[in-house]
Amino acid sequence: MNRLNKIKYQSSLNIFLLIFFSFLYFLRLYYKSFYDDEIGTINVLNNFNNIFDLYLYINSWDVSPPLSYILVYLGEKFFSFQYAPLLILPLQIYCLNSFSITTSKFFENNFKIKSLYLFVTILNPILLLWCTSLRWYSLWTPLALYVIGKYFFKKKLNELDILLILIAFTIMFHLSYFTLIFVISLFFSNYKKFFQNFYYFIKKYILNLKI
Repeated sequence: MNRLNKIKYQSSLNIFLLIFFSFLYFLRLYYKSFYDDEIGTINVLNNFNNIFDLYLYINSWDVSPPLSYILVYLGEKFFSFQYAPLLILPLQIYCLNSFSITTSKFFENNFKIKSLYLFVTILNPILLLWCTSLRWYSLWTPLALYVIGKYFFKKKLNELDILLILIAFTIMFHLSYFTLIFVISLFFSNYKKFFQNFYYFIKKYILNLKI
């Protein structure tokens, strides 16, 4: 199989696996039952008729950021609690696709291993379980994978990459304070790359803004 055919095949494989992931996602939501933390989330959300009262309550009651509650609240309005994660499925798919494409380049010289890697990565049952949860890690985990793929497996980050990573950080901080440990870990894993990319970007586009 020549290089062009390999690229076409792997692109088709990636699309097929993401479609199959979506099918399993729907199947999981259809048959899922809620566990203790999810039941607690549902009980809290059932007490509120508007998002502003919910936001104020979560900030005074829970030490965790409120975004996960807000996403489930909005998801319930569109799809019911059973299918609330569908609200973030497009972003989950985008993050998973980016991670699988970026990291699979590590196996560029081995077509069979690369195909197997795409299969076990996209159809990871733990990822499927977490992505269909009504908790903060349903979005946090795909965003973390997106950042890891870009940060560790792309030699040079362009400005769009840096901007999207910073946006991912922002969302992740509104989901869990565990993000602080995640960002610190990235810094110590390669502090030169961290400074060269993020400090330059912040200095150029934020610190130099004239207000």
